[in-house]
Amino acid sequence: MSRKTCLTDCSQNYCPFVQDPKNPRRYVCLKCGLERSLDRDYREEGDPRPSAAILALLSVIVLLILL
Repeated sequence: MSRKTCLTDCSQNYCPFVQDPKNPRRYVCLKCGLERSLDRDYREEGDPRPSAAILALLSVIVLLILL
């Protein structure tokens, strides 16, 4: 029942999460079943933002070194 988005009336930011007794690093919303884990990255696959931010930061560092 793993979902990345909440499909019911509860907002993803305000889901009533409970801790899995068998895995203390996993949480599940009581209303919609949305799963969260402390071990996973929740970006959508193919999301270019982190890679672009790292590339931009490296570019700025190189420019500062060259100046």
